[in-house]
Amino acid sequence: MVPGITHRFHVPRALLSAAAVLFALVLAAPAVACAHVPALEPSRRSDSPPAADDPYPAASRIAGPDRSRAIYGYLTADERFDAFSFEVTAPVTCDVSMIVPVRADTGAFSPRLRVIAGPPVTVMADVLRTAPPARPTFFEPFSLATFYDAGSTSLRFEAGRRYWLVVDAPAGQRAGPYALTFSGSEAFGAADWLATVRDLPWIWFGGYADGPVMWDRAGVLALALALALVAGLARLRSARRGR
Repeated sequence: MVPGITHRFHVPRALLSAAAVLFALVLAAPAVACAHVPALEPSRRSDSPPAADDPYPAASRIAGPDRSRAIYGYLTADERFDAFSFEVTAPVTCDVSMIVPVRADTGAFSPRLRVIAGPPVTVMADVLRTAPPARPTFFEPFSLATFYDAGSTSLRFEAGRRYWLVVDAPAGQRAGPYALTFSGSEAFGAADWLATVRDLPWIWFGGYADGPVMWDRAGVLALALALALVAGLARLRSARRGR
């Protein structure tokens, strides 16, 4: 359940059917075959002071760039930064990017991404794009949203080291949503589909990582689409079992 939402909505059967058809087309599209496996930033702070042997001891652990992934986060006004950490078991070269949803409240949000390795602690990349409208935009079909391209860099990650992704923003532009992406191999397994179905409503509505819930008419349509997706995947799974 999305926090703060208590009303129940009756979704007409015709709308669900139309949404199911729409999702079938979206899932069959080449763009979705290249989609990122999503993950959500947990609702806890990760900006603890550094420890003697760890510059970001409260960093949220995430899966590495061996797969094409997207980590959806929200930087709140009272957080100094968000931090994520991962390791790899074999060398991986990929693009690491940051994207920002195009919304009325993100016009001045211009976050910075730093990629840090250790030991020894080394800044591998420092990515910051200028604020809109200078940033290019693109439509992402899974999240049903348009994003600003907030910067990208190609990096090589080695086994035996730990890596951190750190997101912060200048004073006065501190709060806002973002997503970090890895351009790893593009493949969706059964567990990835289940995680996608679970996380999509949160990606559409917000409410994760202490960010605000976005509930409007577009949200009602997104809920209908989410329900249609769940129903469609369940029918597909049932049909395959029946063969």
